[in-house]
Amino acid sequence: MRILQLLSGLAAVALSSTIAHAVDGRPVVSEVVIEGTKRIHPDRIRFIIATRAGQPLDYVALADDVRAIETLGPFTGARVEQVEDRASGQVKVVFRVTELPYVGAIRFANLNYFQRSGLEKQILTKAGHYLNPLVLENDRHALERYYRDKGYGEARVTAETPFENGIATVIFTVVLGAVLVNQVRLPKYNAFSYWLTVVVLSVTGTLYTDILTDKYGVNLAITTSVVAAMLAVVFGLWYHRERTLSIHSIVTVPREMFYWLAILLTFALGTATGDWTLELTGWTPGIAVLLPTFLIAATVLGWKLGANAVLSFWIAYVLTRPLGANLGDWLAVDKQLGGIGIGTLGTSVIFLGAILATVTYLAIKRPDVMGVDAEAHVEAERNPAQERKMLGYYGVVAAIAVGTLAYANAQPHQAFSAQEEALGGPVEQLTPQQAVAGFAPGDLAGFGTIAQDTLSRVESGDQAGAVARVADLETAWDDARPTLEAVDGTAWTFLDSQVDGALTAVRASSPDGATQTQALTALITSLAG
Repeated sequence: MRILQLLSGLAAVALSSTIAHAVDGRPVVSEVVIEGTKRIHPDRIRFIIATRAGQPLDYVALADDVRAIETLGPFTGARVEQVEDRASGQVKVVFRVTELPYVGAIRFANLNYFQRSGLEKQILTKAGHYLNPLVLENDRHALERYYRDKGYGEARVTAETPFENGIATVIFTVVLGAVLVNQVRLPKYNAFSYWLTVVVLSVTGTLYTDILTDKYGVNLAITTSVVAAMLAVVFGLWYHRERTLSIHSIVTVPREMFYWLAILLTFALGTATGDWTLELTGWTPGIAVLLPTFLIAATVLGWKLGANAVLSFWIAYVLTRPLGANLGDWLAVDKQLGGIGIGTLGTSVIFLGAILATVTYLAIKRPDVMGVDAEAHVEAERNPAQERKMLGYYGVVAAIAVGTLAYANAQPHQAFSAQEEALGGPVEQLTPQQAVAGFAPGDLAGFGTIAQDTLSRVESGDQAGAVARVADLETAWDDARPTLEAVDGTAWTFLDSQVDGALTAVRASSPDGATQTQALTALITSLAG
């Protein structure tokens, strides 16, 4: 028996040796390796290719495999390599692929005339999908056509990928390092160098916040909380080491580095807080600018009444970022959106001129230059008992701000970034029969079913279920847009406005049952014809 087993083993070895060199001297594939995948599982690629381990290497099949991988979809290219094992005479086949970039978020900048929701309907690139450069270019042209159709023939649209945004962040980070080194090395205060550092810090801090929220999808509430905690840690370390947070005491390099780190975080915190305010309340910039204005005025009043000067300074400094952002938006956006209508260029010129004028004045008149005894003078004027009383004052001011935000959030509203397009002109109203006349009987049935399901959940009090179901409606409607719009653009626009109305009603921060029922019923009626 053992002799038979030995002979069988020898036969198997001989057979495997024969297979290893296979037919016509072609080597056998020992292993198939897939490299370069990020979101696509390698097994998905293995399923569509013909090359298999244990089979003779087929060069025609390899070429076909590369084409199959490239046509799979989310790849910019694929190539194949062969690694020969001379000892065994077998070959390891390696397919190296490069995936398309992934769209984490879509952001529209410089929206002076239209709102995000209106522009999103014009593009096929979607967050959560792969970025196709051809589709992105078509989207860019589609947006320019949209602007021309609305009477803005000179409008130009550019598309910036996350990679490019990352490059911008790297550039500003490098510039920030350079200006910081220059600022710290100066033997005394220089207005131009100081304010250049402040400007670069403001841009860099804003970029960091935008990357967290726009690229990585971090919730603004989380961003605000995390940055606030980081700022508290910096202040804690600063005070623990130096026993003061006063800007008048910044006479050493460690204190100056703590100061600039705190400034960077205050800009990031101000950006996140300002954006979060707009998201919570749905205020237009013209209204939103009032809150930081009130808070800064209250802070100045508190300081005049005896509040701690250092605390008052840092509160006001954080509030300048949302004030500046909201003020800029208010000046830039169209009057019909609650703004002044100067435009982005005009607003930028005004702000740049104001900065240059201020810095020039400070450099010449030097009113911001304090004497060497400034710290001692401030300390001498302190009234600790009054400062403790004024903490209660600041508590009341904070309660007023929080109460105002809570009240605004409780009212039915949309976040400003997602409000309906205000300047696109009225949607042509159609009867239900006119709305469906151009479509085949089955084209719209599925949407009506989802809308009816959503309505049923609203009527049963299942608001969470209604929100989840209406998301299905949004996804299905967006996916069908190219087909339906091509059939009847006017009808699609009318129905799209009703879909938007249903989405707005169901997703309202404080949803109203009657409003939801009315919007969904109108949509269902139109879809039924």
